[in-house]
Amino acid sequence: MDYKILEEIEKRLARGEESALVTITESIGSTPRKVGSLMAVFEDGILGSIGGGTVEFEVIKEARELIKKGVSKEFEYGMGPNDKLQLACGGSVKGFIKVFKSSNKLVVVGAGHIGRELTYMAKHLDFDITVLDDRNDYEEINNIKVITGDIVKNIHDLDITKNTYVVIASRGHRLDLDALREFIKMDVKYIGMVGSKAKVHQVTSQVLEEGIDKELFEKLYSPVGLNFSNGTPEEIAIEILSEILLIKNNGSLEHRRIKIK
Repeated sequence: MDYKILEEIEKRLARGEESALVTITESIGSTPRKVGSLMAVFEDGILGSIGGGTVEFEVIKEARELIKKGVSKEFEYGMGPNDKLQLACGGSVKGFIKVFKSSNKLVVVGAGHIGRELTYMAKHLDFDITVLDDRNDYEEINNIKVITGDIVKNIHDLDITKNTYVVIASRGHRLDLDALREFIKMDVKYIGMVGSKAKVHQVTSQVLEEGIDKELFEKLYSPVGLNFSNGTPEEIAIEILSEILLIKNNGSLEHRRIKIK
């Protein structure tokens, strides 16, 4: 069973799904399961058991909260009538909830100036990076192999997960439209598209006219990036990555500075 639990976690991570592994690290007295017992917790179910009953119910609930936060944590429950859970069996149990996050993926459509600067900076962050471009003369940027050729075909060949972040910065309006039309239907975390407000309105209007659900555009950020750069590709790339990190880390736009009295 332990092998199946670890195998299932690995499979789900490959699909972009988060998981939690619960391990009993200490068991004293009359407890259902002993040290080393494992249980995997997913958003839609569990695999294995740490004994069932109230303790397991509470641990599952806590594990799912930790999955949302992306953090791991120890737990401890007393199992006597005077403890929080007011159980009759006595004893106590300790354990650890290890949360596994799937890798964050960054897909950049366009190997031009912005794509080059964006991938250069993103290489130092926690992203698996893929670059697409229709031009065959862009074989590599920043030691990243560029997938060249038909943009739509190559998008469908990608391994997309819910932790995928997309930046559309191709060489032309038509290619941006083609890329947006495909990605907007996928379960990705973020789509940023470079362009003026007029271009954004024109492109999105055309996709909407094709019958795409308007609610899908909640993940579209365009014009892309936060608003603080001087307009150079280097600073635009910083704007874009700042916006992506803000969303990835559930951050807030505020200064950390304190007022000196």
